[in-house]
Amino acid sequence: MPRLNRTQQIVAAVIYFIFGVIVLFILIAFILKFFGASETSGIFRGIFNISNFFTEMFRGSYQDIRFGPLTLSIFRFVAMTYYPIFGYLLVLLIAGLFVLNPFKIARNISNAFFRFIELFLITRFLFKALAASSQSSFVAFIYKYTNFIPDALHFIPVIRIGQSDIELSVFLVFGIVLMIDILIWNLFQGILGEKDYE
Repeated sequence: MPRLNRTQQIVAAVIYFIFGVIVLFILIAFILKFFGASETSGIFRGIFNISNFFTEMFRGSYQDIRFGPLTLSIFRFVAMTYYPIFGYLLVLLIAGLFVLNPFKIARNISNAFFRFIELFLITRFLFKALAASSQSSFVAFIYKYTNFIPDALHFIPVIRIGQSDIELSVFLVFGIVLMIDILIWNLFQGILGEKDYE
């Protein structure tokens, strides 16, 4: 990620704080659920309601795992993994606009765009490999907008292990996108005459 100026640092701090608070609520709900707290209990209802608002799109991606009275809420864990990534992508995009040089703006938007595409591809690959259920609206969204890859590259085999699919076509496309990303980044760096991130 490029070095941030003062305005970009303030924007990044605000975004990271907001996403940090979201993750904190999800983490508290995750811990409460693990130890068997009821989502309808008066004292915990507010925490669960806030957490559920941010985790609803992940609900159904994986079944909860129960160990006697303990419950491991996997969809909340998935949400805690993705919200910091969403925050990072938002910082890349928004903070990248707080520069005066149009080439730097184009570079920063390009950088954010490629990170977004790479996230989509990695997410599809992992969700298929870990047999995520499309009952989750987030999983269904990822599958819907990335289905063209295995369809277009149907001649590349899919390795099936139980319920898991290892989609080599998605892995290949990710590698190609990553190489294009690096080439475009270096092209912008050459235009801007920069040897290091700025």
